[in-house]
Amino acid sequence: MSEVSIERPFNWAVIGSGRIADTVMKECVKSGRHKVVSVYSRTVSRAEAYARKFGATAYGSLAEAALAKGVEGVYIATPHSAHYVEILECIALGVPVLSEKAFTINSRQVEEIIRRKDEANIYVSEAMWTRYDPITKRIKDIIVSGKLGEIKSFEASFCYSMNLANFPERVVKPEYGGGALLDVGVYPISYAEMLFGMPENISASMKINKYGVDKSNKVVMQYGGGLRCSVASAIDHFSTCSMTVKGTEGKIFVPLFYRPKTAFLNIGGKREIISSRAGYIHQFDKVASDIRDGKTESGEIPLCDSLKVMTILDAVRDECNLRYPAGIESV
Repeated sequence: MSEVSIERPFNWAVIGSGRIADTVMKECVKSGRHKVVSVYSRTVSRAEAYARKFGATAYGSLAEAALAKGVEGVYIATPHSAHYVEILECIALGVPVLSEKAFTINSRQVEEIIRRKDEANIYVSEAMWTRYDPITKRIKDIIVSGKLGEIKSFEASFCYSMNLANFPERVVKPEYGGGALLDVGVYPISYAEMLFGMPENISASMKINKYGVDKSNKVVMQYGGGLRCSVASAIDHFSTCSMTVKGTEGKIFVPLFYRPKTAFLNIGGKREIISSRAGYIHQFDKVASDIRDGKTESGEIPLCDSLKVMTILDAVRDECNLRYPAGIESV
């Protein structure tokens, strides 16, 4: 059960009709606290099929869907390459927006979004569901409190195996902002940024697929005091997708850290297992509540954090000379 109270269903316009939009909204609608009112997708038939599934209305443009009667917020679940333009359109329309990660293609685009959002005084946030999870928030509180002592190392990975038969082209082609880094590498990097902020130094390596984007990567972020954060992501092989953080007073281990159900703590010689229900609902309940309260940013992932994460991703791409088409990099 979510920690946030939603007294009546929050009405969403959904932009995109793919696997993520379907999975996320099935969970949210099932809770009874969220409702899909309108849908827009570049493919009319898919938008109509998605709308029928949720009892919503399909529209022929983002603007029509965002401004449909009853809509309280827009959820963007399109390829990375589309996020920047779609977020700006929502801001111009004056409609609160929650956009999937990776938030944009580069940090310059985040800077422009922040500028426009501040001018419009409208809610804009990145959909990074891991940072809303109760276990994640508990771990952050432990580290911030100093109970784990001086942090010495952080290791995390998010690697899975895919092929074009099961996953869309957006994952593997540069024109969509594809590749492991923006698709799944953003998770461990965002987690590290949440805990430790911006690193002092970044080094990285990549393996590139036949389309010109990374199929796997390794990133090392160095912080003051000798803290070393090592993260890896891939779309060509599996890993445990776990996170381990070690301090002078103990260790925390989280299997499937991006959607954690259990975490194992060993602090000061005392062992503890914490459990919670993972899900997208924590994020959507909190965002809905924030929008109704008139807030313009998320406390879990403020836009300054989204900017830092994209700045790190930029540095990794620069280190490995990974470039996307100029059209999707532009501001």
